[in-house]
Amino acid sequence: MQKIIQIASVFLSLSLLSGCQFSNVKQSNSALSDGTGEVSPLVIDSGTVITDNQQAFEEKLALINQATKSIDLVYFIFSDDYSSSVLASHLIAASQRGVKVRLLVDYVTNYSRLDWFSMLEAEGGGNLSVRFYGRPTYNMIKDAVYMTLGCNDSAPRADKSACSKEKLAKIERIFQSEKIEGVSAESLNISNINLAESGLFLSGFYGKNTDAMTLAIEQGQKIFIDRMSLKGNEGRFSQAKQFKHLGKLYWKSRTGPAYKRVFNRIKTALAFQHYGDALNPVYASFSQFLPIERQNIGEAARDWDFFTDYAHHKLLLVDNQSFILGGRNIEDAYHMHPNSLSAKYTFMDTDLTIHLSEPNRKMQHRFEALWSFVRTASLSDVRQHAPNDFIANWYWANDACLEAFQLKGCRTNWLHRVNLSLQARIDLEKTKLEENQETYQAEYQPSSTFAKGFPSFSVAPMAIGTYLENLAYRATDANQQRQFGARNHQTLRSNKNIHAYWLKKLKEQCSVKDKSPREVYFYNAYFFPPPNMMLAFKALIDGSNDCRHVTLNIITNSVDSTDLVPVNILASHSLKAFADFYTKQFNKNRSATIRYFEYQKTEDKPLSLHSKVTLFNDALVIGSANLDVRSYFMDTNNALVIEDDSELINQYQQYLEARINSPDLLKLKNVELSSKTFEMMAVNDRQLLQASLDKYAVQNRLSKTQHQALIQKMEELTTAAYQLTKRLLESDSSLEQQRISERFYQLFKTI
Repeated sequence: MQKIIQIASVFLSLSLLSGCQFSNVKQSNSALSDGTGEVSPLVIDSGTVITDNQQAFEEKLALINQATKSIDLVYFIFSDDYSSSVLASHLIAASQRGVKVRLLVDYVTNYSRLDWFSMLEAEGGGNLSVRFYGRPTYNMIKDAVYMTLGCNDSAPRADKSACSKEKLAKIERIFQSEKIEGVSAESLNISNINLAESGLFLSGFYGKNTDAMTLAIEQGQKIFIDRMSLKGNEGRFSQAKQFKHLGKLYWKSRTGPAYKRVFNRIKTALAFQHYGDALNPVYASFSQFLPIERQNIGEAARDWDFFTDYAHHKLLLVDNQSFILGGRNIEDAYHMHPNSLSAKYTFMDTDLTIHLSEPNRKMQHRFEALWSFVRTASLSDVRQHAPNDFIANWYWANDACLEAFQLKGCRTNWLHRVNLSLQARIDLEKTKLEENQETYQAEYQPSSTFAKGFPSFSVAPMAIGTYLENLAYRATDANQQRQFGARNHQTLRSNKNIHAYWLKKLKEQCSVKDKSPREVYFYNAYFFPPPNMMLAFKALIDGSNDCRHVTLNIITNSVDSTDLVPVNILASHSLKAFADFYTKQFNKNRSATIRYFEYQKTEDKPLSLHSKVTLFNDALVIGSANLDVRSYFMDTNNALVIEDDSELINQYQQYLEARINSPDLLKLKNVELSSKTFEMMAVNDRQLLQASLDKYAVQNRLSKTQHQALIQKMEELTTAAYQLTKRLLESDSSLEQQRISERFYQLFKTI
């Protein structure tokens, strides 16, 4: 996960590699699956559970190097740092020897590296294709056009003269005429239209460049509809001319009052974005620039509300027979031991390498279902609807001016003099890759001492695996139409197969006839359970079932070890409500025992848990899904269940128990959660949030009023987390639980 308290949102691009420009629109004709994200059974030939970062990295390189036909990858983050450059060079080498490489990455998180992925495609010689998952919808692109041609910011909303109805009607006609591979773009809810400054706005939005977004809105309103055309480049600036035009407008308008008003609104929206949907920050801030006459306002608001539906998978599939999955992204923090090259946390994560007895077409089908999903975009698609020329040149201007005494003056001069073409930027990205590889080889040294604390475990031959996915379309939908969120009490039908498995296994723990002691472990980086999981935990302790033989062990990050402080702050209030309920309801003759542990801060090396592992007495589950609201309600995720391997389960349980019994690593927090008052927690929350704001210099970007509003909003959300969880646990009415759950998802689904 990316660090959360930043002014701009963290965006990932799901880049998948393909030769056909619009092939992602076509639906799969495979009869192998009905759309459910599950492959079972998988007969395992061999495998390894990996807890050490260096071993996980070497396993990935080894799999890539042994590929003979295909390499398919899906990753939430695919970075351009040191170790990632090494891995990327191995993918390029594989493609150059004839292996077909397809890389799917999340759009929001990876868009800022668009030129990096273009370089990978160029170096792959036609065998390496990249796609982004989570493209802007038809409604979002239409809104971007409206915003950059819409009503003037200072004009009253009721003033129809400020927004020409004729202009709006013409925009509607242009959008309605768009087709992608002969299919109506509106019916697919995607678009590649780039009119006026809509492309610049979206580029700034996904690239976290508030200046570009502001410029698009403030200047775009001065561009008239008769300059637009869908034919080639007619009515549009050429790449070079457009950049110079925008650069000139930017430096002229930067000090204008309208610019500052728009800039501050956008800046505030992005600063608040990760604090839940109580603000509905993105759409609430942008909608004031949209004409009130436009159609489908509700659908557009929904699309903006769910624009961070991430592709949170982690998968490297080779020749449809060997694969690695787990919690690790492609970034230094996941593939290095603590060292001077990695400025972030070093993550403690868990990956799983599996070799099947033979190629499995169903695993290939599961990848291709994601690859061909309507929400994916080729790089050429992305460059049509959100070209990155302006923000890419902005980046290189900043890079060129790092040592300048006056950054703004240097950057202004550089932007006036230089306009890097796409090819020039691709060449720079290739140089970066080569330099990063050289630095990695020369300066990085893994630590054998550090590695000793992170063992590996063998998977037995003939163990049985079940591959599970959480997907963005319903399991019963043959056309794979996008769904938003999940249906209440319909976890399987909503294609949330990882959570469905968790819920089933939790229920089984109490219903078995054998009442010998059972230990369950959730070893998970981000613990902020969605309502359906919270109700499953309630069923373990409320006396409705005989669960006295069950012990539920929860191991997660503390506020000192996490990279996402706001998640811990909000989660602590939900957990406080659960702790209060547990204390009140616990019956030693009926209730399960709950033990809640948090990792402690390590002074010498900043370590943060990033694993997503669940252990039952007969199954081990390793994957990418956090036990939080977002992983259930929003994102795609994948996991593998391993059964029929008692030795592996026993060994991994011993590993977790050794950590539990190390007080310098983990601390039992039950008593602290139960004894703290809400007022005590509120005081501590303010201190923690302020420390985070200071750490990321947020106050330098927000006014005093904005800063106070941020603190106040966080306090409102912590109160809501406690009260909603309390009401959910105390209610026995399914209708009331549904209402509470819907409100909980609305507020916290983006956390």
